Parts: sequence; C-alpha cells; structure tokens
Amino acid sequence: MLDKSQQQQTLEQHLNTMRGVVRGLSGAFAYYVEILLRWRFGTRCFSLFEALFAPILFSFYWLFTSTVGALKDAFSHHQAHALFSMGNFFLLSFAVNVYQNIRTIRLRIHPEREAYSQTAGPCLSIFNKFPKAHSFWIVRLAYEPALVFFLGIALPILHVVEPALGGYFVLVSFALFLKSFIDWDMYCDARRDILDSAYLGPILGRIASGTATEEDVTIVHLAQIPTATSPEVFRKAKALPSEVQSLVTPVAGIILAVVCFLFPIHGKAEEPKHHYLFVVNNGSDSISVIEDDKVVKTIELDGLPYGIAVSPNKIYVTGGAAKNMKITTADNLNQMNSHRLTQESGGTIWVIDPIALSVTRKIAVDTTPTGLAFTPDGKKALAACKSDDVLDVIDATTDQVVALIPDHIYPTDVKFIGPDRALVVNSDSAEVVIVSLASNSITQRIPIGFGPQTAAIWNHKAYVGSSVIDLQTMKVSQGTFTVGKGGMAFSNGRGFIPEFDTGMLAIADMHTGKLTRMKVDAFPFSIAVVNDKAYVTLYGHIMRGSGFSEHGYTDTDHIGGEVAVISLPLTSIVTGIPVGRSPLFMATSSHEAEEPIAEPQPGAPIAVVPPATSALPAPTSASPAEPPTPAAAPATPIDAVKQSVNSLKNIWKKRKPQ
Repeated sequence: MLDKSQQQQTLEQHLNTMRGVVRGLSGAFAYYVEILLRWRFGTRCFSLFEALFAPILFSFYWLFTSTVGALKDAFSHHQAHALFSMGNFFLLSFAVNVYQNIRTIRLRIHPEREAYSQTAGPCLSIFNKFPKAHSFWIVRLAYEPALVFFLGIALPILHVVEPALGGYFVLVSFALFLKSFIDWDMYCDARRDILDSAYLGPILGRIASGTATEEDVTIVHLAQIPTATSPEVFRKAKALPSEVQSLVTPVAGIILAVVCFLFPIHGKAEEPKHHYLFVVNNGSDSISVIEDDKVVKTIELDGLPYGIAVSPNKIYVTGGAAKNMKITTADNLNQMNSHRLTQESGGTIWVIDPIALSVTRKIAVDTTPTGLAFTPDGKKALAACKSDDVLDVIDATTDQVVALIPDHIYPTDVKFIGPDRALVVNSDSAEVVIVSLASNSITQRIPIGFGPQTAAIWNHKAYVGSSVIDLQTMKVSQGTFTVGKGGMAFSNGRGFIPEFDTGMLAIADMHTGKLTRMKVDAFPFSIAVVNDKAYVTLYGHIMRGSGFSEHGYTDTDHIGGEVAVISLPLTSIVTGIPVGRSPLFMATSSHEAEEPIAEPQPGAPIAVVPPATSALPAPTSASPAEPPTPAAAPATPIDAVKQSVNSLKNIWKKRKPQ
C-alpha cells in the first residue's frame, strides 16, 4: 500500500499526464491556424502528436459540420454562399503545411542555421502596433486568440467564410488560449523550481550543520522540530522537506497567491533587496558600495579601514589608525601599510547598517584589528588584532567585546570552519590555530611554515600560503600554488588568486592544480566572485608619478584605486570601476552559505611541513571578509505569501520570448 507521499507523487504524475494530453489536443486542433500565425517557428516547436492528429481532428470537425449543414439545408430554402469554404481552407492549410515541412527538413539537414529549435517564432507584424506587443506571453495569451475569435465572428457575417469555418476559428481561439496557458504554467513551474532550489539549498545546509534558526525551519515546514534538538536530528531532518512540501499542492498555492493579490495585506512594505559589493578604501578612509557595476554610495569613516565582514543584519569594518598620516620611514609599499596600521594604539570596528548604508556605532577593540569574520549564525564575530596578539570575541547582537583569546603571534586572518570553530592564521609564528568559541581558547596548533597571511576554504580544505590543510583529519600537505596576501576566491572548480607583486591573476584548476595567469596590472590585492563575474581590487597606480622619495609618502600622492570586472569563465576584463584610494578587501551581501565542515577525528595526527623561506613579503595585511550567511526566511506565513506573490510578479515582468 502506498504511503501519503507516494500517493501524492502518483497523483501529481496523473495531473501532469492530463495536462500534457489537453495541451496536445488543443495544439492539434489549432495546428492549421497556428502555422499561419507563426511563420518562422522552430523545427521542434510542434510535437509529432500535434502534426499527426491535426488532420484527423479537422476532418472530424469538417464531417460534423457538413452533416449538420446538410440537414439544415434540407429544411431550408435559403443557402448562404461565401468566398471560402471548409474545403478551400483545408487546401490552403495543406499548401502552407507542405511549405513548412520543406523549410523544417532543410533546417534539420543544416541545424547550424537554427539558433533555437523549440522557438515559436516571431508574431505577425500586425501585433507590433498593439500595447505591450514586445511581451511574448501577452501576444500568445491575449492578442492571437482574440484576433482568431474576432475573425471567426466577423468573417461569416461579411460572407467571406462560411459559418462552419467561422465556428472553427472560434473554437481554435479557445484552443490557442488553452495551449498557451498550459505552456505559461509549465514555464512558471520550471522557474519556480529553480528559485525554490536556490532558496532551499542554503537552509538545508544550515539544518544539516545544526545552525538553522526558527525562521529557517518554519519556511520549509519543519517548525515542529524544537530548536533545542541536537544537531544530529537536524541532519536527519534534511530528508523531510520534499515529503512535507508535497502535502501543499500547487493548486492551493496558486489559490492563496491569487487571494493575496486580489485582497492585499496592508502593512509595512517589504524592503527592496539589493546585492551590494563593499570595497574597503584604505587610502581614502571610506567604503565604496557597488551595485550593478557602479558605485552607488561612498561611506566615509573617521580612520583607516582594513578588513570587512558582512552578516544579514550588519556590516563590520576593522581599522582605526589616524587619518592623513605622513610616513617618512617607508621604503616600500608593504612597510608603508605596516606603519599606517601600527602607529595607533587601540583599534576600532565600525558598525554599518546594510539597509541605510551608514555608520551606526563604533566598537573599541585591541590594537590593529585586521582579519574579521562572523559565525555562521551571525550572532558573534572574531577580530584578529595583530599588534596585541589577541582575538577579540564580539557579541554581534549587542556590539560589545565579550571575551579575549590570547596566545597568538601576529594573527592576521580568521575563517570559520564550523558553528563555533575558527581557523586563525598566525603570521609571525608560521602556524595556524584552531579556536573554539565554546571555551574561548585555542584547541590545536598546526605549523605550516613562515609567511602566510590569509586562508581560503574550499571543499573541506584550508589553503594557507602554499600549504593545504585537510579540515577533516587536520593533515598538512604542500600545495601547487600560494594564496596571495588578499586571499583567493572560487568558482566552478577554479581558484582565483591575485598576485600583488607581479600584477597577475593566477587561475588554478582545483582538481588538477594546473595554473594559468592573466595580466590585470595596478597591484591586484583581493578578489570576490559574484555570479558570472570576478571583481579584483587594484590597489592603485601609487608606484607611478611621484612615488616614494626621501621626503616620505603621503596620502596626497595617491592617484586612485579601481575594481576590475572580469567575465567568467572567459576571464577577460570587461570594465573597471573607479573607487577610493588603495582599495583592499571586499565583501558582498549576496553570498550563499559555506559548505559545512566535518568535525576532525579525535586524536588525528598532525603532519608538520618543515618551515621554508617564503617568497611573500613581510606580513602586513589581513584576511578578506568572511562570506555572510543568507538572510533568514520570512518570519510569518503572511510574509511567506507576500514573498510568493512578489516572486510571481517578478517572473511575469522578466518573461521574454523563447
């Protein structure tokens, strides 16, 4: 006997089969009119079912109307005459069908001449005069059926076609609408499945890792699971959503969305969602906010910013040295950065509102905060204060330092590898340490050799300098590339590493270790990948022009900085975005959740790589920002429904011809 989920799946299969049959019959009945409306359709636009059943259905209709017409003429002395009869229309349609078959056969022989084989083709030019004729679905759902219906009513009155043919046009108009409506419904389902998968994936990741919030489990119908349940239960719960969601049928969802659309819920309007890229301008004491490849706002700060991290509710920026400082002892760029950040006692973290894009408060921390990261749930943050050799633990709900984790030697980068476990790079001691927020202490030290400043996490591995750490066994191996001072980013199995000193962007195949390089110039520092683009901060053309001299280096010598936009996967620079001076690290508000990291095996041995002289300059920089977790799910069912309605509206606005 089938359980409820199997019964639901069987019912959905039957409904999909019925929908396909209705669409096929509607398409077959309207076939001869549709090939007149859409001359340039693709070779696979019409199914074989439609092509085969079209003459059968037309013949049945012709036979039926001929029989009815003969009976009517037998009892009536008046016979109407028209220019076109059913037979004339059939001959015309047959001729058009022969022409279209020849055209499609030629395209099948030369498929390279056809861009998309399932396209319905352009509409008749007459529709271009109508409002919103650029919309594929408005033409298909409204204009074409309306035109055929009008002809079916008007032409018999004008004695252009006989009444039986006019009746055929009227029925075809309904068949056209029904077929197009089913196509549109299937299109919306496909789009909705993609959006649901994109939304549900990060939530399932947080459920599996035990970091899901009450809002997360509510939106996927798992609110009955207590939040105090052990992480193991949440890991098992990831198999439940498909079964639970199947209890709510698509029909019920559509009805609910329509009701909410017709009777809107009055209240506070939902804030528009923006996908920002935040760039730290170390030389001009500001944050550049980029959206759609242009700077939309500059946030001024009262000190030298360095690192940045983003959570769903706030942004932290580390820094704190005095402004307009003149350096007289710097003889290269790395020493200059070190002086700028260490000649100030104490440090600052600026708190920025991600909606208002303004500074709301400042947090006093230890000296020279650089690397910074939020916990996966966004409730705490770790700041690496390298000059005081300490980690500051910050409560992100109150913006207060609640604990210190000492015994570090020049910590520069922080990366979370679990809900309460972080990997910290101690640059001057040539090691990384594992920190536990449960005990606010160091639980493990892993020597890796001198020189690393940043770490990057990918596929359960940490890449630090030229070393690779397996985060499940904590074993260390030698890598095939060196992580730059500004870190690296990943996309589709490739790693992107800005090489500051050479002006190159190294591209590593993460599976084979093979390296390729492209020239970006102007001192590339850090990188962020967003969708199909990579953004690289170019520290600026500060080595050109006056440069360094015996009189030292001042901020006024800066020419400016830039963010290079690189297309993926072709890796070619498409544009540059001017930002503030000396841009360093970046963070984006549209990251997905990181892959959960398995806990290390108890007592796992540590393989130590002998220290080696690093080709990197003296450590002076900190880590890139920790990618934030996705925004929480809607807090109430009403919010969920409103989001569904907005999604339907967005799909309707973004629809395009095939």
